[in-house]
Amino acid sequence: MQASMNDIRQHLDPDDEVIACIRCSIKIFIYNFNPRPGLLAATKQQLIFIGDRLPGETIKETFDYEDIEEFSRRRRLFTHILVLRHQHDITKFCRMTTGSVDLLIDTVQSRMS
Repeated sequence: MQASMNDIRQHLDPDDEVIACIRCSIKIFIYNFNPRPGLLAATKQQLIFIGDRLPGETIKETFDYEDIEEFSRRRRLFTHILVLRHQHDITKFCRMTTGSVDLLIDTVQSRMS
């Protein structure tokens, strides 16, 4: 079942709100690198990824703006990816299908310390 804005709102504080949101996939390592689809949203307080629900598996990743070292777009031959450096870890997002990627990047970069 696809993640929705309601799923994201359930994980937010009452005074937090979504500014920008895109549908994409997060590249995570489970025996090998598997892209997991979901929603990536920039809120006033954090960057949050909620993965599509699969039986027995849910993915929720949150990234505080203070801990983000880099958030940028990297172009490949036929597509592009978003690279997030957070507390010395690298997380990649690929397969952006809906939403404004530029608005999301601008929002995150303006809120990083």
